[in-house]
Amino acid sequence: MEIPAHDNVEKISSLRTAGDVSVLLLPPPREKGYLLNALVVFLGVLAAIVIGELALRMILPIVEPKIEVSNTGSLLHPDPILVWRTIPNAPGLDERGFKDPKGMATATMVALGDSHTFGGFSLSTTEDISWPRRLEEILRVPVYNMGVWGYGFAQYAALVNTALELHPKTIVVGVFMGNDVFDTYDVIYHAQGWKDVRDPNFADDIPKTAADEKKITIPFRSIRDFFRDHSVLYAFLGDRTRAWREELGISQARTIGTSDWLNTDPEESLRFAIGSTTETLFWPGSRIRGVDLDEKNVREGMRLSEEIIRGMARRAANHHTRIVFAFLPTKLSAYAPTVAAARLSNPIFDSVVKNETKIRQEFEKICSEEHITCIDVLPAMQDAVRHGLAVYAKTWDEHPTPLGYEIYARSIATGLKGEGTP
Repeated sequence: MEIPAHDNVEKISSLRTAGDVSVLLLPPPREKGYLLNALVVFLGVLAAIVIGELALRMILPIVEPKIEVSNTGSLLHPDPILVWRTIPNAPGLDERGFKDPKGMATATMVALGDSHTFGGFSLSTTEDISWPRRLEEILRVPVYNMGVWGYGFAQYAALVNTALELHPKTIVVGVFMGNDVFDTYDVIYHAQGWKDVRDPNFADDIPKTAADEKKITIPFRSIRDFFRDHSVLYAFLGDRTRAWREELGISQARTIGTSDWLNTDPEESLRFAIGSTTETLFWPGSRIRGVDLDEKNVREGMRLSEEIIRGMARRAANHHTRIVFAFLPTKLSAYAPTVAAARLSNPIFDSVVKNETKIRQEFEKICSEEHITCIDVLPAMQDAVRHGLAVYAKTWDEHPTPLGYEIYARSIATGLKGEGTP
């Protein structure tokens, strides 16, 4: 029987008055039930992550750590002059904090430089992959490696006295052409111990540190780096999905690169593939920031670097020690003739090569004026690339392969022998 509308209203009113409207109104949301379900889902996902983490730690082979440019925080502590100093007696380092497995008190030759001089090695086998070690074998004289990643001319000048304490006949400074000039500006204008060296007329109005110049724009980078350093699962999934994410356009094409050489996105790398041994990636967007002479910070770094070269040469001469500067090229310059032969061109790539050439020419001019021995490794690396030798990795990393370090060493050895050194 259908209840008239006015009777229905009266019925609801009477029930509401009686405190029992549940039979006619919708039931309230089951908040407790939803929260419980969400908690169960959360715990399930957490359990899956923990199980996945433990499983990967048991299944994946243990990879020998390499002391390289990354993951080195445990080997460093702050220093007002050097910015950071390697910790003495840390894994792979001697009591001075340098890469000397033999514990030499004196050395015929000392090598100064950044990561291209430090090289890398396995902590378990102590296999040293660096040009100073190979140079030692070629020349058959003790070579002490004082290279530290991230260093530039300012640190080289600060370490000369330490190098001279080893009573060397020769000091070889491995100058990486890609960022040593900028790093010199960065250290002198931003490290506490260099205030008296700064030019008071130089307006450092928008300070940029080396970290700023090399920064990759990644949202929540600190959080992501933390998980990558502490979670095997996170690193595993990140590494194995990076290429897929880049192909989908979710991430910028740095790992897989782009074959579009007209691309000027500074966050993407360029793919070069002519023969399997010369296949590689270039990331010119990160390198141009360290050599761009149109930037006043780089020009100031150039001025400071030139003064330091002259000062280091005089200081070494006062101790009857010969100092030699070896110019270690960027991968872009090493590949430049081969890229040009392939009729490829990119504005940022070309700008890096052009600016690096100018910097090298300025250094060579100083070497001529001051009668300093300077060795250019670039021709040897260009020749190796031209002949299809795998002197660089296929990634955008610019550090050479073991074969590349071999060519560094042989080129430096040839230059030293030609000058009658050591």
